[in-house]
Amino acid sequence: MFALPNWGFRNTVHAYHSDNAIKLPLKPLTESKSSSSDDKQFISLDKFVSTRIPDIKDGAKHLLKPYLFNGALQTLYTFKADFHNQYPVYFGREIIDITNDEVIEFKDEFDDLHAGQFTLDYVVDPPTEELNNEFFKKKCSETLPEGYPRLHPRCRYYTDNEINELKNSWVNDDLPISIIVPGLAGGIQEAPIRATCHKLKMQGHHVLVLNQRGCSRSKITTPFLYTGLSTDDLKYILHKLHKRYSSNNKRRQFHAIGYSFGGLQIVNYLAKEGKNSLLTSAITISSPWDLNASMKHISESVSGHYLFEPSVTFFLMRLVKNNLKVLSENPDIFTQEKYDNLKKRIKHSVEFDDEFTCKLVNLPSGRQYYYAASPALRIFNIKTPLLVINSMDDPMISTDYPYLDVIKHPWIYMVTTDLGGHYSFIKNNGDFWFPQIIENWVESWKEIDVQTPNDIDDNNWNIDSKIPYL
Repeated sequence: MFALPNWGFRNTVHAYHSDNAIKLPLKPLTESKSSSSDDKQFISLDKFVSTRIPDIKDGAKHLLKPYLFNGALQTLYTFKADFHNQYPVYFGREIIDITNDEVIEFKDEFDDLHAGQFTLDYVVDPPTEELNNEFFKKKCSETLPEGYPRLHPRCRYYTDNEINELKNSWVNDDLPISIIVPGLAGGIQEAPIRATCHKLKMQGHHVLVLNQRGCSRSKITTPFLYTGLSTDDLKYILHKLHKRYSSNNKRRQFHAIGYSFGGLQIVNYLAKEGKNSLLTSAITISSPWDLNASMKHISESVSGHYLFEPSVTFFLMRLVKNNLKVLSENPDIFTQEKYDNLKKRIKHSVEFDDEFTCKLVNLPSGRQYYYAASPALRIFNIKTPLLVINSMDDPMISTDYPYLDVIKHPWIYMVTTDLGGHYSFIKNNGDFWFPQIIENWVESWKEIDVQTPNDIDDNNWNIDSKIPYL
């Protein structure tokens, strides 16, 4: 049975939060040796949002583009329109290569770290000469590793010297670092990602994009695909960032921003780590909370059934096809025969997860994997300040959001809007609505004397809701 979409362009914000939200310690207006902990001022999470980011307080309104009057049109426009000249952001790519020796070395710290490669795209200020397209193309060719696909426009591989120079420049300040985790097939090729990078960069923040293994024209080098439970790549990078950019004298803040599937991974990381999270805060945009319900939703909405689910299925099958030589090193899961058989019969994404993904996490079926990877089941384990943004006309995920859980949860501020699609929210001027919200959030945290959740006193808040898994 198909569900009818919401229609319109006048958008209203609905906010959900606990009446006993965490109290955030404010930085003192002036540094004083005589100041004590008794002098410290605090602000609740909900008041922090309503006073610093009024565009997402309950009842706030804004206008979207009139002819994109439902979630399907918003989403299609986002991924089909040409935004190339609207967000002129440049990226320098670094390959992160986790060795088998590191996996063994960190086995006590990481439950599910896998050897192999993923990539980081740093938002950079290119040298003036690289603003010339021909010069930039030449530089791209010179730095492209042998056997690797060429990258998206305005992105090239950085040499080791260039990466070290960039990192050293970040060491010299105390600006916040934002880590963006794209969705299932996402990366810097997507306009919402570039829009967010552009907004944060223009405000002087440091930004990097963590690409999923095999995504955004990166390579898979070991027989492993990422899943909704893959949180250790993010954890690995956070450990590296803290080690390099933080010290007793420099309490730098780290924020994670996740889109769709990337947001799901971030929330699963937060739930897994609890108060040991290395993030100052996190933001999710259009991320699913219940994967089983979301798979049902995308199959039963008209646009999902005919447009969006086939695109997801196509991407997943192409990911395996392009990397089958390496993936076949694990023949218990990946073989040419299994791929060919699935290609002949696949109609829904769950068939892919039933054939491949569930086996990567030692579960018997795709449906069981969806239960295990759904953040809704472990929401009460989250103990990092979290801003959640979703629309009620999202054509790709279930809109049955965990309202009742959120109003019991002091660490979460959730926003839903009547309209906006799947991380689209395109305003009448053609810009995206949420990058300004993200920038305001990250900028406002400079007032807060917090680096990690351990700097926040939640009065030992705890709800025992442990879900046994793995």
